[in-house]
Formats: sequence, structure tokens, C-alpha cells
Amino acid sequence: MTRVTSQSRQVWRAIFALLAVLVFGCIMTNILVEHGEKGARDGLMSLALTVAAVIPPDRVASLSGSSDDLGTPVFEELRTGLVSIRDANEGVRFIYLMAMKDGNVVFLADAEPPDSEDYSAPGDVYDDSSQELLDAFTNGQPFVEGPIEDEWGEWVSSLAPIRDPKTGSVIALVGFDMNADAWRARMAIYRWLGLSLTVFPLLLALTLIIHMRRVSQMDALLFEEIQEKALIGQKLQVAVEEVKALEGIVTICSRCKKVREDDGSWLDMTLYVRDHTEVDFSHGFCPDCYKIELQELHSIEDVKDSA
Repeated sequence: MTRVTSQSRQVWRAIFALLAVLVFGCIMTNILVEHGEKGARDGLMSLALTVAAVIPPDRVASLSGSSDDLGTPVFEELRTGLVSIRDANEGVRFIYLMAMKDGNVVFLADAEPPDSEDYSAPGDVYDDSSQELLDAFTNGQPFVEGPIEDEWGEWVSSLAPIRDPKTGSVIALVGFDMNADAWRARMAIYRWLGLSLTVFPLLLALTLIIHMRRVSQMDALLFEEIQEKALIGQKLQVAVEEVKALEGIVTICSRCKKVREDDGSWLDMTLYVRDHTEVDFSHGFCPDCYKIELQELHSIEDVKDSA
């Protein structure tokens, strides 16, 4: 009973360990995904802030936010700079400058080639502005939003303000768009990392449970074998005792063949053997005695006939 209870405890401990690994894995996966997403958002915002800090605010302020800017040296200079920054940052799809004009959010410059179907010309209105984007023109807070959809697709976007150095007011926003699918793929890396931290201990725990199960089965077989051997040993001991009961010198009557007991009484041979062993007797005649018996019967019959 103690052995079985101990094995049951070991199995339950293994099950609890397995559940603990699963819970730990889920927690770690969530932590890694959250940490990875925060790091990616912080990195995207840091990029936007860095670019916003190096763009000359006076040149941005000189743009009119209309088609009149096309071909001007300032516009071409700013646009060329945006193209260089986009090409240097893998994963960034769009880089652009936006401003508030007549109550609308409009594009000032876009790194996309003018012949691209995704190109936004100076003065084009952006109709999918979020409230956070609109608020950024007044509160000047950089932010990352998304994944959100607009007419170009689904994006994770980071925008940072370009301020007037004298007044501190927001002149424009520089924006970066990262494809939402690429973003999710990056987050999946952290998720798979978390899962790997779960799978390895989980496999280890399962291997331990299987090993403990096999050991338990082997213990049960060994226990049965020990019991069988113990039973055989007991039977052998009984047999040895029976053999010992017949050892030594036995006194037997020379005439009637009775055997003397230790207490001095005399027993018939068959009774003596039966009492000291597990042997019992059945009676019959050997060939010689059979002949003698027949002769005696014939003699009795002859006596009867003569009388």
C-alpha cells in the first residue's frame, strides 16, 4: 500500500509540474510578446523623433502644401532626404511629411516615386486621420498607432512633430508606415520564442512522466516476482521440513513391520508414513502376493468341498 501511494504521489507531482510548465510558458509568451511589441514601437518612435530632429524646420515652414512646391529646391531637397532615410531603414514602407491646412491634414512631401500609384502629391488631403493624429498638431506628442487601415492598406505608423524653434508650435509631422503583416511577423518571432521556452520544458516533463510510468510498471512486475519467489520459498521450506521428518533411523518390527513412534507406541507402516508426510495409500496386490492369495482362496474352497 505504501509503495502504491508513493508512486501515485510521484505521478501527481509530475502532473502538477506539467501544468506549472504550461502556465509558466503562457505567462512567458505573453511577457515576451508584450516586451517585443513595446520595443518595436519604441524603436519606430525613436526613428521618427530622430528624423524630426534633423529636418530643418525653416525649410519645412517654407512649403505651401500645394502643387506649387513641386520642383522647388526646398521640396526636392526634403523629398530626397526622405527617400534616403526610407531606403536605409528596412521594413519601413512609407515616409512622409504632413501639415494641418485649412482644417485638413495634407501631405507636404512623400518619399514614394511620383509615378507610383501610392504617391501622395503636395496638398493631397489625408482623409483617414485618427484622433491621435489630429491631436498631435496641437499637443505635439509623438505616438505610434496601429495596426490601422487606410486607403493604402493596413499599417503600424509612428509620427513625430517638427516644431518652430521660436514658438514651439507644431509646423508638421514626419510619419513612418510599417506594413502590418511585417509587423505581425516580427511579433510572431517573440511568440515562437515564448513557445519554445514552453515546449522544451514540456517535452522534458512528458519524458519524465513516461519514465516514471515505466519505472512504476517495472516495480509492479518486480514486486509480483518477489511475491511468487517468496511463495515458492515457503513451499520449499515446507517440503524440507517434511523430508526432515523422515530423516534418521526408524525402528520397524521385523515381523509385522509396524513402526515405533518417539513416544514408544507402534503404528502400522501405512499410518506412520501418512502421518509424517503428505503421502496416502491405496491397496492392491503385487503379482507374487496375488498368487499366494489365490492359493489360499483355493485351499479354503477345497476344505469347504471336503466337508
